[in-house]
Amino acid sequence: MILSILILASVTMHYLDVINLPLLPPWFKAGSEEQEPNFELSANSSMITLKNWVGNSNSTTITVKSVNGFNHNVTFKIRRVRVGFLGTVEDLKFELQPHHVYLPAGGEGHCVLTVEIRDLTTLGVYYVDVDAVAGDVKHSICITVRVTD
Repeated sequence: MILSILILASVTMHYLDVINLPLLPPWFKAGSEEQEPNFELSANSSMITLKNWVGNSNSTTITVKSVNGFNHNVTFKIRRVRVGFLGTVEDLKFELQPHHVYLPAGGEGHCVLTVEIRDLTTLGVYYVDVDAVAGDVKHSICITVRVTD
């Protein structure tokens, strides 16, 4: 049974090849769909660790990378800071520099998120959600901030 199915499939494919008929319908275009321009968002480290000393700071670099010829200004903003178990965000300073970058087609741009301890704070974990927006395209990344003693 299996042998006859294989022979039938082989004969059918040979016949279609001889008469030059496509094996797939004409609307099927494998891998030829053009992808929309977009960008990727990443960080060199998704965790920042800080010792709980006033004035202590640490940072991570956030990178946007052009995909499929994306070419646009990108704006960075901190959407929210979430607190882990018992922390308070008032004792921490969060800063993004620069707030805007121009992302050329095939290129990349960078923004630095810096977190500083303004006053002794609760030890624990904080989550910083950073948005990168360019026109109608928006991507987000979460950076974890850990405050230790």
